[in-house]
Amino acid sequence: MKYTNKQLLGNMEIKNDFQKINDNSTNLTQDLTDLFGKDSATQLRITEHANGNAEKHGADDVVFAPYGPITNTNVQGAINQTVDRVDNIIASSGTSSTEVVDARLSSVNGANATLKLRLDAHDNSAMPHIMNNLQNGKRYRYGYRLSATGVPQVISQEVI
Repeated sequence: MKYTNKQLLGNMEIKNDFQKINDNSTNLTQDLTDLFGKDSATQLRITEHANGNAEKHGADDVVFAPYGPITNTNVQGAINQTVDRVDNIIASSGTSSTEVVDARLSSVNGANATLKLRLDAHDNSAMPHIMNNLQNGKRYRYGYRLSATGVPQVISQEVI
């Protein structure tokens, strides 16, 4: 309410206070220009950030939605997993089909010498599955078992 204190008083006529009205209008215009100028600077920062030209995030800080065999939840982890997959395929490409070589690499147990060993490890594990907690970003192994009294149970353990 910066400008309300400069209202016309009593029975004064606008023609007598025209300069005050003009000054208030100028002040208001300048304040609005300053305000929009700040917004423009903020918008420029946002645009530059979105275009990757300023205030960039490190790959560890960027959230990634796991997809297919890539299970990490940040970009750097996903890149590392992809590199591991490619390295595994290249290292073994002379002996088996690319698909079989790629399938030997488990996001839970790492590389296996053969696809059979990987499948056996999965079948024999008490907790062969991985889940991601979307609230805290932690990963957990989980599985199912029957208790000593025959009651089904879900078991889990945080993956470090």
